[in-house]
Amino acid sequence: MEKTLWNRRGFLKAAALVGVGGTFAGLTACAPSSTSQPEEDSADKTDQQDTIEITRTESFDIVVCGAGASGITAAVHAAESGARVALLEKAGEVGGSSLSVVSALVRNPDDDLTEEVNEWVADSHWRVNAEAIYTLLRNSGTAFSWLQDNHGWELTQNGGMWALPGTIQTRKDVRTELYQNMITSSGVSLFTNMTAKQLILDESGAIAGVIALDSDGNGVQFDCKALTIATGGYAANREMVKEAFGFDGICDGLPQNIGEGLEMAWNIGAKKPINFGGQMLHQTLTPCTDSLLEQFDEFPARYPFFTAYLPHFMNVTEKGRRFRNEDLVNIPDAAANSSAFQGAFHYVVVSKTQLDKLAEGGMAALGVTANPPIPPRFLPANFSIETPWSDPLPVFEAAANGENGFMGNTFQELAEAAGMDPATFETECKNYEQYCASGNDSQLGKRPESLIPLEEGPYFLIKAEQNNLTSWGGLATDAQYRVYDNDDNPIPGLWAVGIEAGSNLYNDTYVGNGVGICLAVTSGFLTGGAMAEFVA
Repeated sequence: MEKTLWNRRGFLKAAALVGVGGTFAGLTACAPSSTSQPEEDSADKTDQQDTIEITRTESFDIVVCGAGASGITAAVHAAESGARVALLEKAGEVGGSSLSVVSALVRNPDDDLTEEVNEWVADSHWRVNAEAIYTLLRNSGTAFSWLQDNHGWELTQNGGMWALPGTIQTRKDVRTELYQNMITSSGVSLFTNMTAKQLILDESGAIAGVIALDSDGNGVQFDCKALTIATGGYAANREMVKEAFGFDGICDGLPQNIGEGLEMAWNIGAKKPINFGGQMLHQTLTPCTDSLLEQFDEFPARYPFFTAYLPHFMNVTEKGRRFRNEDLVNIPDAAANSSAFQGAFHYVVVSKTQLDKLAEGGMAALGVTANPPIPPRFLPANFSIETPWSDPLPVFEAAANGENGFMGNTFQELAEAAGMDPATFETECKNYEQYCASGNDSQLGKRPESLIPLEEGPYFLIKAEQNNLTSWGGLATDAQYRVYDNDDNPIPGLWAVGIEAGSNLYNDTYVGNGVGICLAVTSGFLTGGAMAEFVA
């Protein structure tokens, strides 16, 4: 198999080469915004130290907490190795965010990984575990081949990327059925609507079980000799994300992932990674869209949303300062992280002159040559960059509701409407006009073809927010996914897989390059075998 290097630097370079509006399809794991689990207030978290009344006790060799890709893989492989396994899932369905993943980065066991791992470590500023990266990549081909050969997964190989089964329309149903078949055929005992809350240790400090709550709030004790935490992180816990990462934006990932699995491990002395706090910020959303969809047809209702994905518009902070080369919006991960670095949201500056161009010739009139990297679920039917924007001005006037958008006839008036310092914003806009006139962005280096002047008003500010799909990491582990205590010793019988074990691989953020699902399947596969051996 031809090896392709997909480190972070290579990923961003390749994405940039796609050009204006190009997408780097097949690499991101775009999680659904909901599952059958009711959304809950992320601040309403059960105190892990509270006493839970036990109504019944179950006994197994192994318990896996979380039935996403990593948890299912761990449970099934352990059961196939002869262990009696319980799989606990908080939601009412299995699969988690893996139901919407596109492709996985996979390597063959005999691939030479030296160059790739060395670049990966350097790109992460050497604050990662090189052994864990080698372990992941070296075993990924075996793990995915197991899915393909033993469990009927139709995986399409394209160099170093393996596409998972199903299209955008069918993948959830296809993969849910595959997972259910894996669980049933292996003899794993699945408990849905069952939330793990407290770990149990024996007198030696080894794992002895876990206490969970069922959908009726009844406590169920699961006794076991080995346990894996595969609970999907804490991205929906806004306060935890803000404290760990400094990001106070929105989560369009799974609402049930509020960090309960991590907290119950921390409460027994599991160690937080030194680089705890990483997230996967990906894609841009505009909060004005929901109300616009109630007033206009789908295509015009998304006009303001589309401007957040076009580099031809000036981007400013809440204070009215231009903060980035807007060409970065061509790369979803770069767009999200560059925005989040300056705050929870930013504004897109739009003028009537620019809207007139869009009304005349659509996005192509601005110089767009390929579809912007807009998530497919947000694209109207028969979308085309050549389609003129019919009568866009009333749409932007409706978006300027004083909360998610603002309007002004002058730069100063617009700044006052948004609570900005008028002099600061006006200076930024006038400087930007000079860059457009000269074709040279000496401030932030945007390409000349993306410099479209504002010219005549009225002018609009469209609020744009960054989407957090998932947290990344949370438990310090060794390269075999065994969870460390605060003295860097493995806690006997405790493993962590998938996202919970991701801190070994990246020092700050995960950019959605296929490593997430690779880690989920590979860590689950390896841990399932290790747990079965441990309890034998």
